[in-house]
This record gives sequence, C-alpha cells and structure tokens, in this order.
Amino acid sequence: KRRRYRSAAPAAAWGTAPDVVDPAHVAARLAAWMKDQASAMQALLEELAALETPSLQPETQSGAFDLLARELLREGYTSTWWPGRRSGGLLLACPVDRQRGAPVQLLLGHCDTVWPVGTLAEMPLRLEDGRLSGPGVFDMKGGLVQTVFALRALRSLGITPPATPVMLVNSDEEIGSDESTLAIERLARISCRAFVMEPALGVAGKLKTARKGVGQFRMKLSGDRSDANIVAGELARLIRTLSALTDPVSGASVNVGIVCSGAENETMDVELIVDVRAPDAGSARQIEQAVAAVRSALPSVTLETAGGISRPPM
Repeated sequence: KRRRYRSAAPAAAWGTAPDVVDPAHVAARLAAWMKDQASAMQALLEELAALETPSLQPETQSGAFDLLARELLREGYTSTWWPGRRSGGLLLACPVDRQRGAPVQLLLGHCDTVWPVGTLAEMPLRLEDGRLSGPGVFDMKGGLVQTVFALRALRSLGITPPATPVMLVNSDEEIGSDESTLAIERLARISCRAFVMEPALGVAGKLKTARKGVGQFRMKLSGDRSDANIVAGELARLIRTLSALTDPVSGASVNVGIVCSGAENETMDVELIVDVRAPDAGSARQIEQAVAAVRSALPSVTLETAGGISRPPM
C-alpha cells in the first residue's frame, strides 16, 4: 500500500515569479547560500548514509524514503511512496503549490546501493581532510542530499525556477531499474528536461553530460557431458573472442563478467553473462552485430545468444 507524506506549505513558498532576469546574480546568491550550508549538508549525508540500503533487500529502503520525505516536507513538497514487487519501490515528490500545465524539470535519484547490510560495521563512515567516505556516500546519497539542499536554497531565497522541480527516487537502480523504468519514462515524457542528480566529477564539480550505452548478453554453450573438456576449451575461445571486441581507444568494452556451468543428465551447459558499454550509437551497433555473429567453432557444441544494448548512448 502506498504512503503519502503531505505538506501544508503556503502557496507562496516558491516565490512569485521565475527569477531569470540575471542568471549570474542568481547563481552567486545560490552559491553563497550553499556555502553556508556545508555543515548541515554533511549532517544529513551522514544520517542518510548510516541507513544501509542494498538493492536486493527491499525492506531496508523505507528508512531512506522516510528521511527524504521528511526533509522535502520542509520545502513544501508532498511525497508519495509506491511499493515495488521485488524492489523497495519509489518515491515521487512534487511541490504542493505547483501549477498544473506548468513546465516540469525531472530530478532523478536512487537510494539503493551495492553494499550489503553489515558493511558499515567493517567500513564505517569516515571524515578526513574535509572528505566523507563510506558505503553509498558518493553513489548516490551525496546526490540526494544535494538535491534536497538545491530545493531548500530556491525556497529560502524566494527563487522560482521557470520549470517546476519534481523529484523521483527509485530503489532498484543498481540492479537495472527494471521495476522503475516505466515510471521514469512516463515522467520524462511530460518533462522539459531531466537531471540525474549523481554528484559531479571531481573537486572541480564537472557535470556529466554524456553516458555510454549499456547492454547485456546471455550466451549459453551446450555439449555432451562426456565432452566436458571440449566445452571448456570452446568456452576459453569464446571468452577470448568476446574480449577482443573491447576497444580502449574508443571506450567500447565487452566484459565476460559471470560464467556459470553445470551438468544435467547427459548435457554440459555453460552460461556467460556479458556486460557491454558503447560510447556512441555506431559502436553500439557494431558490438551488437559482432556478438550476434559469434558462432561455436565445434559442431558438437551449440551456442545460443540473447540480449543487446538496453540503454543507448547519450
């Protein structure tokens, strides 16, 4: 059952008109305000990072969603949490005073991490030389905190952006966003722009303006159980063939990340999971075609291939 965190912020909380007359002046005001909030941002990040939220344990996500919804209530946002089937669900936050039909800018984030419960006991949060480190601090709880404080800055300074910020946080990003993709796509279609709020690169704060295409292939080798050594040899050849498709110069990569094998009755099966990254549409097509063209070199060993580029380069 979904939960709603309803804000009663006054309608004037976001200011009266879009402040676009002098962007440089607005940026300077925002930067000065943010600088004064460094300790508050750190405190919120520590609180959020202290909540362990692995993707594959959906019950751990509710604490992070509750914390984000609580912070967004202060900024005049009403949040709604929808449960997932296999994930921890997602949180949608909208200004209580938003005007229907007004342009929307979508702010995307995720609260799940790759770190299992118990990691904090072995790798606790640590602050050294102004740098906070720990599980999920950068990817991407730091980005969630930045988003909260960006909205707080706009409200505190009475700045109304031309496009209304709407925030969507999922909990299955690290495992492919399978459940949340439909919601993301629906919101993206009605938004004039979208920002993925993962922190910028390096201390210079460089924005990430491009992303490689991502894909996955599942390949299955099958042969007679009595020919297990032959299947193993074909597996080694296949891994070399796929690895040769990697091009460090262009940034294209083909990585055989997982290999599983087993025998049933008289059949020996080996399954490969191949991760693919492509810097542009041309290399994405080339990799898809090259992987699809791979064949078994032995008539006694069959090869089945499925998959492709699921997220094109941007």
